[in-house]
Amino acid sequence: MAPLSPLLQQSLRLGLASLITAAIALWSDRIAFVWYPLLAVIFVIDDNDELTVKAAMARVLGTASGGLVAFLVHTIMDGWPAVLVSLLLTVPLLRLLGWQGGLSTAVTISLMFLLIPRYTELNWDYVFNRMVDTSVGIVVALLTALLFWPKNRLQRIGALERQLHTNLQLQLVALVAWTQLGQARPAPLSRADFTARLLALEQLVQQEQAGHARHLLRQARWRQRLLIWQTIHHHWVQFERLLGQLPAHLGNEPAVAALAPQLQRALQHLQSPAAGGDGPLHLQPVQGVLALPALLLLSLEEEHRRLRRALLSLQFCERSTLARAGTASLEPAR
Repeated sequence: MAPLSPLLQQSLRLGLASLITAAIALWSDRIAFVWYPLLAVIFVIDDNDELTVKAAMARVLGTASGGLVAFLVHTIMDGWPAVLVSLLLTVPLLRLLGWQGGLSTAVTISLMFLLIPRYTELNWDYVFNRMVDTSVGIVVALLTALLFWPKNRLQRIGALERQLHTNLQLQLVALVAWTQLGQARPAPLSRADFTARLLALEQLVQQEQAGHARHLLRQARWRQRLLIWQTIHHHWVQFERLLGQLPAHLGNEPAVAALAPQLQRALQHLQSPAAGGDGPLHLQPVQGVLALPALLLLSLEEEHRRLRRALLSLQFCERSTLARAGTASLEPAR
């Protein structure tokens, strides 16, 4: 059975959450206004949000804080100035407490309180009941999203990086087979796919940096890793572009065949950047009928050096991240 499209999954989640919320609202005599929990469902069902228990608590507590701030402000002033003051207090308060997940519903509650004809009649019972109504919609939406096609941006970030690693390794294996075994030269790595995966990785990291798991990104050094991946992307494209200027068969002419073992060593250094020392690569031109230009060899040597340094930096960054995670796991619980 083919997997459902993301749009259909999102539609089914939204429809199911709205159905359950409406059923609870009609069954319960406590919920007087069904549109409060339904609006909460619409705001919470977000395809780009990582829905976890911590995010759920942030939404519920953030919504409650926004309702309390709005009520306190409305007891002093009314109208649109009251909404502006409520927002000016609610946004920094939620950011300070780390409850940004409830920002959208907190702002909605402030606006809905403004729609009450007589602001002076707001009381604590009304505020408590409306926060309960909204919390019901939040809880139903979060449970629905957690049970049906849950998404985890951190897992998707790791999966995208593994795909980038795998693509580079497979391409290096094919290039080594070309220089060592005389096989046909592989087509260059798809720049469109490489760029699309890198852009998707950057987008996910940016979204997660604004969420509650941003400290995990700092521990994994994702800001540095993204910069390194951008450098790898640039130098890899340049390196393969220069390789494309070499003859397709390296064994046809002695001057070109002499380059094959040097290229093989260079590609093996890229497969294991930390091995083989950090000495420079010297691609020596050999005289012959198809003697290669010295400028092309120098360019290949320079791009290889920069690409290898970028891969080595990425390797060190990943190792330090794993070492830090291992050290943290050995620390005694407090």
